[in-house]
Amino acid sequence: TPPPGSAGTPPPDSADTPTPLSSFAAELQRSCPATLDRARAAALRAQLPALIIECWCRPKDPAHAHAAFDLLASKQDREAVRRACKRFEVEL
Repeated sequence: TPPPGSAGTPPPDSADTPTPLSSFAAELQRSCPATLDRARAAALRAQLPALIIECWCRPKDPAHAHAAFDLLASKQDREAVRRACKRFEVEL
């Protein structure tokens, strides 16, 4: 008999349970293309600088980093992204 409080269903397979890291990676995979589209990038607003860094600068993809960087409206955001990307050896 199953233990009290259980419906007798087996625990989920840990391979099927998303980890925070895999969930973050999946979110990046969905969000990164949005950083290259003017309308979608505008909708991201405050998230856009961090996404540019994580999507394009950290993996050292200067072509996409430049394209996304050009969509940043705020001078402050542009400078912050420029400094962060330089740490990953991506010059903007």
